[in-house]
This record gives sequence, structure tokens and C-alpha cells, in this order.
Amino acid sequence: MSSLFAGADNITSGLTDEKTREADAANKAPFVAANSNPFLNILLLHIDCTFITVHYTIQIMKFTEILKKELAGWKKSEVIILSVILAAIIIHAFIRDDSKIALISAVCGILYTTIAGKGKSSCYLFGLCSSACYSYLSFINALYGNLILNIGYYIPAQILGFFSWNKNFKQNTRDIIKTKLNQKERISLIIAGIAGSIITIFTLKYFNDSNAIIDGITTFLSILGMYLTVKRCIEQWVIWMIVNGLSVIMWTNIVLHGTKAYSAVFMWAIYFVFAIYFYLKWRKEVK
Repeated sequence: MSSLFAGADNITSGLTDEKTREADAANKAPFVAANSNPFLNILLLHIDCTFITVHYTIQIMKFTEILKKELAGWKKSEVIILSVILAAIIIHAFIRDDSKIALISAVCGILYTTIAGKGKSSCYLFGLCSSACYSYLSFINALYGNLILNIGYYIPAQILGFFSWNKNFKQNTRDIIKTKLNQKERISLIIAGIAGSIITIFTLKYFNDSNAIIDGITTFLSILGMYLTVKRCIEQWVIWMIVNGLSVIMWTNIVLHGTKAYSAVFMWAIYFVFAIYFYLKWRKEVK
């Protein structure tokens, strides 16, 4: 008897499965027909491509608008001078068989300084590349203060600066809103600069830095300078004048002792001139 019931159950189950398959086939029939219709497939593909094209066109338009604002405000004379400087550094580097790392650091560093002077947040993209290359140069020349400064401070500060500047810019030009310190803050800055430089010099002497005095002063003042850069203060350019002038002396001495880093000397000399130029430019706007 049990076998009879089992057989009946199997027949019932088979009928149910057959009905289910028929129902599924009926439901899928429109989709199968649609898939077999080449015109409908082409239409669906066209719709998909249209949506994708519209999406990426909007994204490109947004990027293009940002790029236009980043490139806005340049004078022809500034573009020509910058191009001539970069070309001269690159040509000189190949003629003198200069360090390629020093060359990359110099080019990216000059672009960083110039674009920062124009008040554009995109400067930090070049700043990160320059800091990475300069860290390597500092390591092989035993400038441990500059090495720690770039790895431990410059790179994180530049990332922070990128986001900070993007929160404080003029909507129509994407130029940052520039600020200045009050008298009390300036006095505090001078005291901190002197005290911090002295402490840094003695610390670097303890670790046998090859040029402890200049390296110590430039290291600590660079910390203050980068802080003021992130804060968008005009006083940063005064700090950079001191740092860049001393760095020219330091790297000239290194080159005279046999290291091929001519691009580094040119880089700091150009930094020094740019610091004066952008100080005068920012002063007009801050006033």
C-alpha cells in the first residue's frame, strides 16, 4: 500500500512541477522574445550608453569648471617667466648630469610655490611630490632635520592644507581668502621662532647633522612657515624669505663639496625671489 501512495505522490509531484515549469516559461516568454529582438536590444543599449554619457559629461563639466578657476588669474608675463625658469632648470640639469630626483623636486617645488602664491589649493599636489623627493635628498646628504621635517610634518600638513584651503576660497575664482596676524601673534611668532631654532640647532648637533646651524634654523622656521601657509597668513612669506635664503647658502655649500644637486640650489634661489614677489602681491590684497 505504501508503494501505491508513494507512486501517487510522485505523479502528483510530477504534475505540479510540470505546471510550475509551464508557468515559469509563460512568465519568461516576454523576456525571451525581447532578448531575441535585435531592435529592442539596440534600443536598450542606446539608452544605457546615453545615461552613461550624460553622467560622465556632467562630471567632466564639473572638473573643467574647477580647472578653469584653478588656471584663472594668471598674467601672461607670469606664465612666460615660469616657463622660462622651468625650461632653464631642466636644460641645466641635463647638461650638468644633475640628480633626477633633485630635478623633479625642483620642478614640483617651484610649481607648488607659484600656485600657492596664486592662492590655488591644487598647489599641494605638487608640494607632496616635491616633499617626497626632497626627503630622499636630505637623507643621502645627512640633513636629518630637513628629512624629519618633510616626512613627519610637511607631507601631513600639505594634506591638511589641501582640505583647509578648499573650505576657504572665493567661489567665483577659487582663490583662497588671505589673512594676517595681529601684533600680539607676530610677537609670539618671533619669540617661538628664535627659541625653537636654538633648541633645534642643539638637537641636530647632538645627532651629528652635517650643517646643524642652518639646518636647525630652516627646519624650525619651516614648521612655522607651513603652519602659516595652512592658515593662509601673509606672514608665511616673510618666514619663507629667511628659510629660502639660508637654504641657498646650505645647498651651495653641499654642491661645492661634490654633491650633484645644482637643481636644489636653483630651486631655493627661485623660492627666495618668489617669496618676495608673493609677499608684495598678498600685501595689496590683505590691505
